[in-house]
Amino acid sequence: MDPIDERYQIQKELGRGGMGIVYLGHDELLDRPVAIKVVSDPNLDTKTRSRILREARLSAHMNHPNIVAVYDAGETEGNPYIVMEYIEGHSAFELPPRDVDEIVDIAIQLCDALAHAHEQGIVHRDLKPENILLTSDGKVKLTDFGLATQLSSRISSDGAVVGTVYYLAPELLQGLTIDERVDLYALGALLYEWSTGELPFVASDPMAIITQHLFAPAVPPRARNPKLPEALDRLILRLLSKSPEDRPASAREVREILQAPGLLKRDAGAVLATPSLEWIGRGRMAGREHELQQARSLWGRAIGGKSQTLLLKGEAGIGKTRLIHELIAQAEVTGALVLLGLNDAQAAQPFGAFKQILRSVLEDRIDLLAALPEHVIADLLALVPEYQPHFPDTMVRPALDTALEQQRLFESLAIYLSRLSEHAPVLLVIEDAQWADSGTLYLFRYLVQQIRERPILFVLTYRDIEAPGTQALQEVLLDFQREQLARPLALDRLNEEQTQAMLVTFLGAELSPELMSEIYEVTEGNPFFIEELCKGLVEKGRLVYKDDRLQAVGKELLGIPSNVRIAIHTRILAMPPQTQKILEAAAVRGRTFELDVIRSVERLDEIELSEALKSAERAQIIEELPSDNGRRFCFTHTLIPAAMLDRMPSNRQRSLHARMAPVLETSSPTEYETLAHHYHAAGEAQKAIDYLLRAGDRAHALYACQEAIEYFSQALELQADRQENSAAARTLLKLGLVYSADFQFDRAQSAYERAFDLWELVWRSDDKVKAAEPAETLRFAMDEPLTLDPGLANDDPSSFVIGQLFEGLLEVDAASGIVPALASRWDVSEDGRRYTFHLREGRRWSDGRPLTAADFEYAWKRNLSRGSQSPAAQLLNGIENAKVYAEGGGEAANLGVKAVDDLTLEIRLESPAAYFPQLLTHPVTYPLPRWVVEGERQPWTDVENIVSNGPYRLKAWAAGDKMILTFNPYYRGLFPGNVGRVEAPAITQYAPMLEAFDRGSLDGISLINADPGTISHLKATYRREFRVTPMLSTLYVAFRTDLPPFDDARVRKAFVHAIDRVALLRETGSVHFEPAQGGFLPPGMPGHSPDIGLDVDAETARRLLEEAGYPRGDNFPPVEFLYSGDPEGNPV
Repeated sequence: MDPIDERYQIQKELGRGGMGIVYLGHDELLDRPVAIKVVSDPNLDTKTRSRILREARLSAHMNHPNIVAVYDAGETEGNPYIVMEYIEGHSAFELPPRDVDEIVDIAIQLCDALAHAHEQGIVHRDLKPENILLTSDGKVKLTDFGLATQLSSRISSDGAVVGTVYYLAPELLQGLTIDERVDLYALGALLYEWSTGELPFVASDPMAIITQHLFAPAVPPRARNPKLPEALDRLILRLLSKSPEDRPASAREVREILQAPGLLKRDAGAVLATPSLEWIGRGRMAGREHELQQARSLWGRAIGGKSQTLLLKGEAGIGKTRLIHELIAQAEVTGALVLLGLNDAQAAQPFGAFKQILRSVLEDRIDLLAALPEHVIADLLALVPEYQPHFPDTMVRPALDTALEQQRLFESLAIYLSRLSEHAPVLLVIEDAQWADSGTLYLFRYLVQQIRERPILFVLTYRDIEAPGTQALQEVLLDFQREQLARPLALDRLNEEQTQAMLVTFLGAELSPELMSEIYEVTEGNPFFIEELCKGLVEKGRLVYKDDRLQAVGKELLGIPSNVRIAIHTRILAMPPQTQKILEAAAVRGRTFELDVIRSVERLDEIELSEALKSAERAQIIEELPSDNGRRFCFTHTLIPAAMLDRMPSNRQRSLHARMAPVLETSSPTEYETLAHHYHAAGEAQKAIDYLLRAGDRAHALYACQEAIEYFSQALELQADRQENSAAARTLLKLGLVYSADFQFDRAQSAYERAFDLWELVWRSDDKVKAAEPAETLRFAMDEPLTLDPGLANDDPSSFVIGQLFEGLLEVDAASGIVPALASRWDVSEDGRRYTFHLREGRRWSDGRPLTAADFEYAWKRNLSRGSQSPAAQLLNGIENAKVYAEGGGEAANLGVKAVDDLTLEIRLESPAAYFPQLLTHPVTYPLPRWVVEGERQPWTDVENIVSNGPYRLKAWAAGDKMILTFNPYYRGLFPGNVGRVEAPAITQYAPMLEAFDRGSLDGISLINADPGTISHLKATYRREFRVTPMLSTLYVAFRTDLPPFDDARVRKAFVHAIDRVALLRETGSVHFEPAQGGFLPPGMPGHSPDIGLDVDAETARRLLEEAGYPRGDNFPPVEFLYSGDPEGNPV
């Protein structure tokens, strides 16, 4: 063989491995023996080759007696080679240390070597016995720094792994950022192996070993070598901690522990033959090889670019989560992104599992979200609004109220998930779907249906026996079956042979046939029951080693619990009393619980609480979770808290809920569903009602209709028990709106009727207590309205004033719900297309005339008629024949609005519209007094002419100066208020108004038309006095379509394409608006149509102008633009 680099002569091969071959060579230049490693791994890419050479050259700077010196590095025939010091001796693989003293001596020298390397910024990453050389004089030499390759390059799609994985730290396996503590984990694995003769994690399948590195705690070395000093046992377990933060901070710290005087002190006493829980090996799966292979096969297809879906079902405790852990391990070590959403048996949040997923991704990859289109970001922020500060220029979408808007949200999630899969394959898991909300399930179905050509594996797990799930789950599963979109995989109970394999893996020894038979007979092959049963027997000392087998103490196993819940309860009763109390509080909190919450509930200090929890951790009842925000724990299985609650006395549960609720109210104030659950269970009805209504509103806002119905229904039960008629009526109206949004109009009608009956009780009660005419005066500066005609109102100031002068069929209450106003009740047909409104008797106009249904029919037909110039008339386009009538092509008699009699108004719609009840709160739907509107005295809205029907009437109006409203004595509404007179100076400039406010001459100032800069300034200056009231409105440009150039639709479209709404808001700082990218109805109002607006497209705008006869804008006439504010932000 020719010399390498014309200097190094190859003499013989010393050994070979997965990375390459090691030769004995001779350095011709310096006349000395050398070891030459030629890296010939075919999987090496250019980047890895460059890194190996770079780190080898860095290693050449290390000069330490326990590190093999690196002399040179380069490439030969395209392969990297490294020239090193030649060491005569053996590797620790060939000649492992024989006793504890030798183990400690070698470990100390390894720590010296690692400490030196780490201080040079070099991490070994592949510490294993083969890389540890031992000389004849007891010297340790560490070699092969920087030669580790990325694990993902050593794993095939079916899970086959090249090379050893016995010593790899979890963060290295997961592809996370690493530091020197990965070497300390490997050192722990080495010490474990040398101390016990066994590796900490073993399996015939390398992927199973990786899973144990990620999820399974190591069995303490003393369980396998009882003679091992306790201090060394503790050190090894610290080194093998899953989290780097729980390991020693440095190799020097490990060295100090190893050199401590009492390290090798051995405990007196005989070796016990009775195993303890620490002996039990957790994390290895047995009896599921076939199912695991199917799951891995789907993963292999998915990462090939064709998305796959797995439906994993089985009873509680059957091993679904355990199999998911295997999939997660394979996904993470192949560089995939794992997205895990869990569902809980307690109250489910709308889209709860996907909120978890979003938070987990955004925690580390928020940059990927920032690269998405603005509307996608806005939709996702609606689910996780706490990330809004990261996107100050993005307007968070308001409440979603229609199926169309839910579709928009689904599309945005699909876009985001697809974008994530462009960076790495994705494993998306939704666990315990039997407890999932409908939104989560429907979104999961949408993603599966829409994302086909992406490297994504979707997994849904659910129980199919004990908890069959919701109607939504059954619907989704049926769709998957019908469309053949998913692979179902059922986990059955283990047979006797599989049970025996699991027990051997679990207990580390064969069982006597009698013991094996009895365990199988009782558990019937349920893995979790088997595990809990064995733990109970171990804890009670009922198992001993005899004749190389585990056998039961005594002749028979009397007292074996008959089911898994009894087994759990028996084990809990064996805990110390303080631990039992804490576990009860934790069970009331849920499967996962926070240390701070339990401490506050039980009024313990952290030391007391931690000590009590340690026994539960040792018993494998709970385990600590990684967390950046306080310590969090979880029960090791969902059945444990469920079993505890089954047997907990009701008064104890009620007491815990009562103490838990206020603690959570402080720590998690937006967990409405959880707070409702705890307050309800505590018997605090008013608090429960409050949070149930909030939870229902949030569910409705996210179009999680089933959840909204459930929450509102629970609130109704409590309100009925408390005889809160007014509140119950409002809740029933909310329920009716949800049913309408879900197109269940028959149930909506039923809810409405119950609400109307309660409203009648409220109104009759109110009529008995006639309040005196209100006498208070409110001094409130307002922007001057452009009109007082409800049919012409199209600006916020006008709508505000008209809302004081007029009243419609319905109105919005303080909680943004609808309540009856002039309508006492209404009926909706089963198809949702016909509404019949029944007006209240005795209602009059401000001139004393009766108000009738004909006043509504007249107003609507007048506003829709051709030439009415009503800018909001298009809101009525959903009425039958409205569009044709508005264009002058239909008869008034054919319009879908009709006064059946004086107190009955019938409305027919073109198609069902969930938003229709809310629409009836808009001024365009208010009644009008025909005899005044068409009377001789015009304009009919002048002070001396106007007739209205609302709580106030117009007393005076001096344009540009002041408007005065006084109480309408004919008003018989339910909420007259306490203000009998409103004095409203017109805002021409804000400065004098603010001076008057500061002097106490004004009670308030409207900022409806204030510019963004003024609002920001006043919000900071008047923090206590500043109030924000939500309002749905649309700002738009109206074209004169009867005159050129805007009589040409191409010109109008060109203008739309030329306006960048997002940039316009960003540049003007209009943070309280959002770009209009949908239809005329604003977001947050049922019927809003997202993303139907024309995109910003300068090229299309130019083309349209050219087609209209204005190439490059030539000959385009001047355009006069009228707007409602001057450049200084003052109204004009």
